[in-house]
Formats: sequence, structure tokens, C-alpha cells
Amino acid sequence: MALWTPDYLKEKAGDAIVEVQFNRTADQWYEINKDTHKKSMPFGEYVDMVFNGGETNDFYMTAYNSTQNSQSLKKLWDDIDGLPEYLHNDGSNQGFLWLGPKGTITPLHHDLTNNFMAQVSGRKRIRMIPANQLPYIYNFKHCFSLIDIDNVDFQRHPLFRNVNPIEVILEPGEILFLPVGCWHHVIGMDITITLSFTNFLAFNNFSSFYRTYDTI
Repeated sequence: MALWTPDYLKEKAGDAIVEVQFNRTADQWYEINKDTHKKSMPFGEYVDMVFNGGETNDFYMTAYNSTQNSQSLKKLWDDIDGLPEYLHNDGSNQGFLWLGPKGTITPLHHDLTNNFMAQVSGRKRIRMIPANQLPYIYNFKHCFSLIDIDNVDFQRHPLFRNVNPIEVILEPGEILFLPVGCWHHVIGMDITITLSFTNFLAFNNFSSFYRTYDTI
């Protein structure tokens, strides 16, 4: 938490080419269309964008970018001490790095695994809805919802009135456990660095038998 300053991040991995999600605000379904929003750039340039820019949801380094970034940012992962009582600690990188400015949004969705969300810096506001409230969520495509949780259209989505989200402010140094299937919406209240982990010692491969929802 103390080590990962902007200067340190750039010194450690500034020349590495990383992948980032860009041009999100022009696309209502930027999460579903994630593959069309990928852009590669030097990590140092991205760090400067994040720490010197203003509030925006237009660019964000997310778990979607981990295929490239896990290798590109390996030197940073060397700084991470695992949680061997919960997670595999066999030297393989099974975590995800999220880095973005204030104002980043992850729309309402659920994961196909249990998940640890570990906050390194900045705060995130997370609203969670238990998996058993699925009938009220308007599952749209795959694991996403039609609901804009900050501007719910109750005429189109009246069943959402039955939902009472649980709100958490995740502070630096805290870890949140998100159970598989738990719906959640995340907003970056500050510039944020977050790590997420799915490499649990217990079984966590629910994606192998998840039924993908089509457009409804």
C-alpha cells in the first residue's frame, strides 16, 4: 500500500506495454463489447493519464486486460504477498490488477467465481445484491443486468423494487469477499488500485457449467 506510488509504478514497469479499456463512455454496453475497447500503450503513459487526469469512466485497466498485463506487469506482482490460508500460492499469477481514475464504473453483473477484492489505494463504492434475487435483476446477456442502478427505470423494470442492495465502501487495506453469483455494481470514488483473486484453495470453477443468458 505504501510502495505503489505513481513514481514507483513507472520506475518498476513504465516501459511495459499494457492493455487498457478505452472509449467506454460512447458505448452503453462497454462491458459486453469489451473486446472492441482494448488498446495497448506503455504502462508509464497510462499511469500518468490516471494520476494527472480528472474524473472519468472513459478508460480503465480491468480484469479483461489480464491476459496481456499479467506478463507485462510481472515485476509488480512480485511485490504481492499471497493469502496462503485461502489462495493457492504456487508461484503462478492468478490475480487481476485494476487501475483507473476517479469515476470508473463496473455495471451491475455477477462473477462466475468466488472473488476476493483487495483495495490497495483509493476507495470503491460497491452495491451488492444476493444471488437469490436473480428474478428481479433483469439478466440481460451472459452475467450482466439491464438495470442502471443509479437511474433505475421502474416503469420498464418494476420488479427491481423488490431489491435492497447492500452498500459497502471498500477502503485501502480492506478485502471484500464476493460470493459466486452475487450481483454487484462498483464505482471508483477516487483514483483506485485494486487486486482481485479467484485462485481459491476450494473449488472455484463454476464457469465450466454456467448457462449463458442470451438477450431477453
